[in-house]
Amino acid sequence: MESSNASPIGFGLQMNNATNATSTNSAYIGTTTTNNLVLMTANTRRVTITSAGRVAIGTGSPRAGLEVAAALTSYTQTNVATNTYSYDDSSNTCSCLRIFQVGSLVMSM
Repeated sequence: MESSNASPIGFGLQMNNATNATSTNSAYIGTTTTNNLVLMTANTRRVTITSAGRVAIGTGSPRAGLEVAAALTSYTQTNVATNTYSYDDSSNTCSCLRIFQVGSLVMSM
């Protein structure tokens, strides 16, 4: 873990009978201060969750609840028989987001 000497960053990883912003018998990972949570690969910022709860992919400063600053490929399907609407991955083999008529939402990666 790295931390700036200028301002300490509180970080938490908890998997037990949790406290803080989690419910009983759950897990959380995140900051315990007002700092952003950043996921990186190859020393490059990939995903940022701001202290305000905004999520950014490909940028560090989201202007909305979710901002994706990258090329997107998606396929959509509407199934009248099951009353579902799906966004699929670029190979069209995975229903990554499915919205059902009853209002439920399923996401997978």
